[in-house]
Amino acid sequence: MQARVTACQCLLLTPRRKEFLADLITGDESWVLYNNDTHRAVWIPRGEEPPVQPKANLHEKKCLLSCFWDAKGMLYYEFLPQGRTVNATTYSNQLASLTLAFVVLT
Repeated sequence: MQARVTACQCLLLTPRRKEFLADLITGDESWVLYNNDTHRAVWIPRGEEPPVQPKANLHEKKCLLSCFWDAKGMLYYEFLPQGRTVNATTYSNQLASLTLAFVVLT
């Protein structure tokens, strides 16, 4: 309990900075739809109907987008291959890549 009190007192004594929020970096993951609409040109004789094309299964075309940003904008993003999710190793690698991207941007 005393450690918490000491930490809070230390935080209260630190100078107030307006740019505190500018120092925060946050991230999120979201499933995004990969939809590559390629339409094929088909010559159709006058008066004939175009061929029926089945609707694509959109559920199979989703991939996971991981992105990190700060108050100024996007710092790093990565599309994970289909069927892969974020685990400890993936997250650790993303943080390393974020660090490199942040160093380059600053």
